[in-house]
Amino acid sequence: IVIIRIILAITHLFRAFFKVNSDKEYLIEQNKAAGLLHPTFLQTFDQIFPNNRHALRSIDEYGPAIFKSPWAKHQSDEELFYQTMQTVGEIVKDDVNLGTLYITLVLATPGEGLS
Repeated sequence: IVIIRIILAITHLFRAFFKVNSDKEYLIEQNKAAGLLHPTFLQTFDQIFPNNRHALRSIDEYGPAIFKSPWAKHQSDEELFYQTMQTVGEIVKDDVNLGTLYITLVLATPGEGLS
């Protein structure tokens, strides 16, 4: 269960980095700024949109429909979640090295029961 929590935390961090970079005009630029530009993604993108890296505009979302309100028990929990995601995203923004360092810190920090 600890591994699942770690994976969820990292997934949320990448979503925060992705969302805060929605000011980039195109999806490729957004993925690059968020540290999510993987060669496999580029290969797939190029197969679907040959010679057109500007085929898709950036996305201004955190991710799947689970984040469509109401998804938390209390509205204040949703607001705290969004504020936290926005703050973390703004701190890292498009600094991929800082994002990597932050994720490493999250991975290296023991959970409540281990500290």
